[in-house]
Amino acid sequence: MKRSTVMTVLTVAILVIYSCSKDREMKSNVSTSTLAGNFTHEVYTRFGEMPNEQRSRFFNRSREKLTALQNHKYKGAESDEPLDDAFFALEGLLNGMFYNEMARQPDWVVTSGSVQLRITENNGSYYVSNQEYLQAWAELYNSVTDRLNQHQDEVFVMADMVVQQVNTEEGFAEIHMELYTAPEQAGGAYPYMTPAVAYHGAEKAGQCSQNNPGLDAADFIRNYANNMADYKVRCQGKQILINPGTYAGTGVLGGGMSDPSLYWHGSTNACIGHSTEDWYGWYAKMEALIDRVSQQYFNNYPNEEFFSTNYQSKDQNKGQKNNSITDRFYHAGAFNSAIITCY
Repeated sequence: MKRSTVMTVLTVAILVIYSCSKDREMKSNVSTSTLAGNFTHEVYTRFGEMPNEQRSRFFNRSREKLTALQNHKYKGAESDEPLDDAFFALEGLLNGMFYNEMARQPDWVVTSGSVQLRITENNGSYYVSNQEYLQAWAELYNSVTDRLNQHQDEVFVMADMVVQQVNTEEGFAEIHMELYTAPEQAGGAYPYMTPAVAYHGAEKAGQCSQNNPGLDAADFIRNYANNMADYKVRCQGKQILINPGTYAGTGVLGGGMSDPSLYWHGSTNACIGHSTEDWYGWYAKMEALIDRVSQQYFNNYPNEEFFSTNYQSKDQNKGQKNNSITDRFYHAGAFNSAIITCY
């Protein structure tokens, strides 16, 4: 979560984005949480305004330092690590280590945890010792590996972190992590492709010409969005590091309102994609959705861009309501932003 402890519901085109803002204000312990909210915002602003090459060098140095500390071979200065650098490095490196570009399943599982680091203050800046920095990395890394080892039917989606407390009186900072995983796609991950046949719009009902459930049209539209994102082209063949941004959604229970022409909906589970041109038409609608979301939300934050969506089919008869349409079936999803570094 990023800027508030209460999920902010944003009605955007076809979706309700459940997001947490990086400016969060916790009602309990206002002083430490306000410090933390301001601190987190400043970190993302500073690193977001950096050119990709400068962030790349930062992550490379951070990775080398953590590796050397782990192996007891660190030869650098023994001075403490700035807390802002430590926080941004921990989140980006952890996401980079577990990043799985094929893992874009729509049904997210969210678990959470926190780590505390002892801090010192010097002229308004906060620092953690190298040992505390390494310990935080080990705890966060182990949280992810433990989850994946204990739930081998799930895949990593992202780890979204926030500095939840900066307590100068007691000398500690708390980093909170929301870990997103997803049940593995039946039959394993599959690449983006344009089907040669039509698929039912919803309910994983499969191809219209065969009785082979498992996928529906929303799966292909979602895969198009996630595999054709701008950063995928920019970062092709490079190491990708993700710092989930202001809108790192946790899930969607309903569809959006403003323009039903940009998403599929039907009174019956009809077929989509009777031709290549038909599929391309739905891909174009998805691009329009991404542009609209980016203009309304992501572009207000330095260097954040579209990262992923969990776009999927919905059924109003199953409580997944969309009051803007009368049709039973429709498509909807959460759209997520991130600061993305590649080198």
